[in-house]
Amino acid sequence: MRDQTQESTQNPVGEAYAFFDCSATPEDIEGELPHIRERFETPRGLELSLLPVGEFVRGKIDPKLLKIINEEETGPTYSGKVEPSRRTVTPARLRDLKYALHARYPGKTNEDAGAALVGVVNGLNYAFGDGQVFMGEIVGKNPDAEYAVWGEE
Repeated sequence: MRDQTQESTQNPVGEAYAFFDCSATPEDIEGELPHIRERFETPRGLELSLLPVGEFVRGKIDPKLLKIINEEETGPTYSGKVEPSRRTVTPARLRDLKYALHARYPGKTNEDAGAALVGVVNGLNYAFGDGQVFMGEIVGKNPDAEYAVWGEE
């Protein structure tokens, strides 16, 4: 049996998660991902898995990640195309968002995976968010091996 601790330090795999709302169907998102990856020059080694948040949290995930999903909130991000009357969206918990996008980046750090995932999420917002309010966050393990919402002050 191989020592997984030794293996993980020799062959790191960066991981990060995006939780977001989007009016597109999973099929539409999956169909757009190759175009987004090309347009936003996403690294070739980045592996992406899309699931509805409800299905994601029912899977086998780290309890510390589940705690973040259940407790953390995200606020809306408004594009210039969002009508002022629609700028009253209230924050939502990550668990209440529609999609979870898991990024795995072999040979890289969690921060590398998160940075690449930002480009993908921006691409999704660009592709499907015309005039819509965007809500989403990137979550990953920091160097202290604690989950955090990245981008928070």
